[in-house]
Amino acid sequence: MVKIVVVDDEKSSRLSIARMVERMGYVAIQCQNGKIALDILENNPDINLVITDVEMPEMDGRQLIQTMRNNAALSHIPIILISGVVGPRQISDILLLGATAFILKPVQFHDLKEYINRYIESKSL
Repeated sequence: MVKIVVVDDEKSSRLSIARMVERMGYVAIQCQNGKIALDILENNPDINLVITDVEMPEMDGRQLIQTMRNNAALSHIPIILISGVVGPRQISDILLLGATAFILKPVQFHDLKEYINRYIESKSL
């Protein structure tokens, strides 16, 4: 069973992305910031992928990516970054931190499906 953590402080966006994930037949675990996501990841070693917003309270997407990439138990998990407010230079910087991909908000189902399938399939090879 594929499990995907969806991290976004904006409830409507989080719910929309979680519904898309579930329409694909995967389990969506929702949380509103990186700190909660990190707790979920540390307590659930079977998480397959993380979808995270950039701007969030307590621990933002950048901090979550850095923390995951510096943790041997979490460093292998693909991270799809989502945002509607960052520019090209910020996107590049975040990808250099270790995000696997970037999708512009509002997230479109076909884009999300393509990325999720690509990273889920690549992990199972």
